[in-house]
Amino acid sequence: MVFAILVWSLIAAQDDSTYVVKGKIVSVEGSTIGIETADGLVEATATKKSSIQVNGKKGDIKSLAVGQDIEATVDKELDVIKSLVAKGVAQPSKPELFRLVELETQETTSAPWPSEDALTIYYGIEGKSEWWIWRASRKSTDATFSNPQKLLPGGNPSVTADGKRMLLIQMATAAEPYGIYESVFKEDVWTRPKRIQEFPNGSCRPCISADGLRIHFDVIGWQKPHLFMYSSRKSLDSKWETPRRVPMAGDLENDLGFIFVSKNQKTMLARALTKEMNGTNLMLLRRSDVAEAFGSPSFIWVDGLVLNGNFPRYVEKTKELYFSAKRDAANPNSVGSIWLLKGFDPAMHVKKASSP
Repeated sequence: MVFAILVWSLIAAQDDSTYVVKGKIVSVEGSTIGIETADGLVEATATKKSSIQVNGKKGDIKSLAVGQDIEATVDKELDVIKSLVAKGVAQPSKPELFRLVELETQETTSAPWPSEDALTIYYGIEGKSEWWIWRASRKSTDATFSNPQKLLPGGNPSVTADGKRMLLIQMATAAEPYGIYESVFKEDVWTRPKRIQEFPNGSCRPCISADGLRIHFDVIGWQKPHLFMYSSRKSLDSKWETPRRVPMAGDLENDLGFIFVSKNQKTMLARALTKEMNGTNLMLLRRSDVAEAFGSPSFIWVDGLVLNGNFPRYVEKTKELYFSAKRDAANPNSVGSIWLLKGFDPAMHVKKASSP
C-alpha cells in the first residue's frame, strides 16, 4: 500500500461522478492515498487502473515523491483516483535543531509558548520550591532571545495573540490540586491569577486560541484514562462552557499528554509514551473534521530519529517547533531545557506510527 498525503484544494466537479483536486505531495507511503486538505484529511485509493503521469511521462505510484505538485481526478463513489498528473522534483527541507541556551538557568526551563510571529516566547522556570513564568524576545527569527523578564508565579503559560490574556497553572498543594488560572495584562502589569472554576481539578497544560475564546487542555489524575478536554466562551469576560472530552481514536488518551491543537483544530501535537520507540516521543495526530476523533498517529521524525520531549508548540508562520526536553539526554538526572526545531513541516518530517 502506498500512502500519500497531499495538500489540496477542490477545483471543480468534472461530472456527477468525479471531482478534481490539486496540491502538493507531502508524504508517500502506500496504495491508499490520504489527502490532507486545508480543512483536514481525506482518503482515496490509487489502483493499477489509475492513470498516472509524472513530469510529462507515464508513471506509477512509485514515481510519486514528496514535494511534487499534483492534480488528481477522484471517483466520488469509490474514492478511487482515476487519473493524476504530478510535476516537479522532491526537495524536502532539512530542519535544524537548537537548544535555547540563552534562556537557561541552573533549574529546569520548560513549557515554551511562542507568539504567532515567534519574536516573543513565554516559558516556565521550575525550582524545587517555586515556579515562575518568564518572557523573552528577539528582533528576528535568526536572532537569539534576550531581555528575560520574570512575570508571574506559575507554569504552563498559554497566551493570546495580542499578549494580553494568559492561562497558566500554579503549584499544586494538598488543599488545592492543579487547576487552570487566568491573568490579564492591564496598565502594564499582569493581574493576580484567578482560578477558572468551570474546569475540573487536575486541569493543566492549557492551549488557548489566538482570540482567547477556545481552550484545549489536559486533565491529570491517579486514574486512567488520561483526559483531554476543550471548552469555549462567548466573550473574554464570559464564563467558560462546561468542558467536553476531545474525541480520541482507540486508547490513545492513555498514552498521550501535553497536547497542542492547531488553529483549525484538525492537527494535534503531543508527547507520547510509546513502546514502539521506547520513550517519551513527540507525536502528531490528525482528523478531517472537528467532530471526529484524532487519530493517524505519526512520530516527529528528523534525520532518522524520533524526537523526545514534551510541551510541543508549533508556529506555522515560521515553521518552528518548540518543545521541552532534557538538557543532557544521556544523564537521567539532567534538568530540562527548551529546544527549537527550525524548518519543521508537520506534513513531511513525520513517520507513521504502527501503534500509539
